[in-house]
Amino acid sequence: MTSLVQDIRYALRTLGKSPGFTVMAVLTLALGIGFNTAIFSVVDAAVLRPLGYSRPGELVRVWDSNPGKGIDRFGASPPNFVDWREQNSTLAGMAAYTSESATLTAPQSEPERLRAFAVSPALFPVLGVPPHLGRAFGLDDENPGREWAVILSWDFWQRRFGGDRTIVGRVLSLDGRNRTVAGVMPRGFRFPSRNADVWMPLVLDAKTLENRGAHWLGVIARKKPGVPLARAQADLSAIAARLEAAYPAKNAGWGVVLVPLQEAIAGKARTPLLLLLGAVAFVLLIACVNVANLLLARASGRRREIAIRGALGAGRGRLLRQILTEALVLALAGGGLGTLLAVWGAEALVALGGDSLPRSAEVGVDGRVLLYTLAVSLVTALVSGLWPALRATSPAGLDALRASPGAAGEGSRAGSARQAMLVAEIALTLVLLVGAALLLRSMAAVLRVEPGVRPEGVLTAQLDLPNARYDERPKVAAFYRELTASLATLPGVTAVGTSSFLPLTGRQYTLSVKFLDHPVADGDEASVEYRVAGGNFFAAAGIPIRRGRLFASEDRFGSSPVTLVNEELARRYFPGEDPIGRRIVIGDRVKEPRAIVGVVGSVLEDGLADPPRPELYVPAEQMPWGEMAILVRSAGDPVLLAPAVRARIRSLDPQLPVENVETLSSVVAHSLVQRRFAMLLLGAFAGLALLLAAVGIYGVVAFLAGQRTREVGIRIALGARRRDVLALFLGESARFAGAGLLAGLLLAIAATRLLKTMLFGVAATDPLSFGTVALVLTSVALAASWIPARRASRISPTEALRNE
Repeated sequence: MTSLVQDIRYALRTLGKSPGFTVMAVLTLALGIGFNTAIFSVVDAAVLRPLGYSRPGELVRVWDSNPGKGIDRFGASPPNFVDWREQNSTLAGMAAYTSESATLTAPQSEPERLRAFAVSPALFPVLGVPPHLGRAFGLDDENPGREWAVILSWDFWQRRFGGDRTIVGRVLSLDGRNRTVAGVMPRGFRFPSRNADVWMPLVLDAKTLENRGAHWLGVIARKKPGVPLARAQADLSAIAARLEAAYPAKNAGWGVVLVPLQEAIAGKARTPLLLLLGAVAFVLLIACVNVANLLLARASGRRREIAIRGALGAGRGRLLRQILTEALVLALAGGGLGTLLAVWGAEALVALGGDSLPRSAEVGVDGRVLLYTLAVSLVTALVSGLWPALRATSPAGLDALRASPGAAGEGSRAGSARQAMLVAEIALTLVLLVGAALLLRSMAAVLRVEPGVRPEGVLTAQLDLPNARYDERPKVAAFYRELTASLATLPGVTAVGTSSFLPLTGRQYTLSVKFLDHPVADGDEASVEYRVAGGNFFAAAGIPIRRGRLFASEDRFGSSPVTLVNEELARRYFPGEDPIGRRIVIGDRVKEPRAIVGVVGSVLEDGLADPPRPELYVPAEQMPWGEMAILVRSAGDPVLLAPAVRARIRSLDPQLPVENVETLSSVVAHSLVQRRFAMLLLGAFAGLALLLAAVGIYGVVAFLAGQRTREVGIRIALGARRRDVLALFLGESARFAGAGLLAGLLLAIAATRLLKTMLFGVAATDPLSFGTVALVLTSVALAASWIPARRASRISPTEALRNE
């Protein structure tokens, strides 16, 4: 222990005598370690860290599945959920949930729309999390007519009620109905959404349990202790097979899929995050190579010192430990500074990633992340310091005591080692640059895609009419009819419409559809996205009419039912035919057919990188919905309309909360947030790698030029021109850069295949991306070599020989 302390003190004194070297090395490592720590904090929260529930490894997410229709994971049918729950032998519990709308009203307070979920009473016991205050739901709470309890989230309890512990038993008015607060969940409980405000009992009445064709429930379950996932999957698959045989009309082709809950929550973000963690590891490796090169150069200058210490009796192990201690001090200093950068970086990543980051509320630099940072710092010290230490303490180094200061023997070998490391650095940099170029080209291709709407100039808002005050469909229809008429009179407004869901949000309501002139067997009906549209929705959204007509004023409740279909539905189900006038039956509850009166353009509802789905629209006047999005198209800046839109809504219903007031352009941009997140981060890593590579190339060429001062002087004395010397060094730079490019291209061809799922409109081996990156990296290598090469070309022969 004493010797270690002595080594650290000596390392600090030695490093203090070379402040320029020390600052450069610490900053280089701080950037590499800081980026790694920040990315790891996100990956740890989203992918690696166990969920904050009791025995989280036993929790699974359960989906309905119909591979024959291309449906891998889908919401569960309520009667299927009940049968799974009652017939399984491998699960300790199962619970269902669905999102709900709830508006909190109170005297002398603004109405507030809450993020609510209706859940089975078993949800909290299945997760193993009891309330912080009060009680969980009981079995009686899910009976029809008894669903009057509500449980609050910690955040909502603190925000709205200031953490008042007497909240349990208080009555709240939600959607005009009185609900009694049964309990408050503990801090940090966020299932199934991080934004959940309240939970209410899920009531599955007899009518709901008759409809096996409606798939709208989320389901989680807990396996019995010791039961493997494969066994639980086989158990529920057997139940699904029995249900398919018993109810072929609705369950034909439907199976069940179980996925560990942690994997399900990570979702599509898992692969991009792991790839980014790998990319930032490349950055750290490049930083280690740079520091190793700095240490090699430093060791070259300390050869005589090391040789003298060896001659005085210091063994190679003792010398090796001292040099590694210096590398450790540098790495720990870099790790400390990198941790400070990571705190800021983690916050920036959460802000940049937005809702695309799972469990983003848990991201932070905590004990787990600090342990990771310490481990990375120790590995960094070993990686960056071991080779320079071995070179400096090799037996050949002892000859330095007898060598003249300018001798080239050891310097030449050190120069070869530095070139070899630089080849690896260039190769790694090329991989990152190619990845960033591919994502950049992919994003450019996505942005060139026509979304099917014209988002410019459109303001949107979200409304949800409470059932207690809008308990009849005519009331709902009358409200939205009056609202759209009022908003249409605002200055600059050119069109106003309503829709059950905003375009490009990925939100959908899917129903089975029967085409009466294309009869199919029960269970083989098409699944189509279903939307309710009101007012002048298609003009407001910029969706073109392709054939037939749009909805008209006569398409009201009581008139002949009509529908519009998109081009994708017409192409898929009416190939080479005219769909106008054809009749379809939507869903199971409404048996009356609807006539297709028009075909509209397809909208990329799931995002710009995903193909359109078959979609149909029904008029809001015939099928009023309480929860609707408002779209207001303006000839000017739509943001300026926001106060007037709010005022018009409040004039019709002062108790109605107005949410998500934003432009449609921002909605489109939000659909690209995950893709943009990956592109920006990988681009930042590639840019940092390129900078480090340029610094490394400069350092190697400068080192080689310094080692060959005598040679250059002799060449010039013998008649070599300065441009010959310049060409000599630039040629050598081009050779090791070429070797790095070749190695990097081979590595990139293999590595970029991992990006396939993140690319759009560009191949993983896109020649333009590879060629451009190779050209840029070659240019940077030559530019970084130019200054030391130019300095070497100006060496005076007299000065060079005098120094020898």
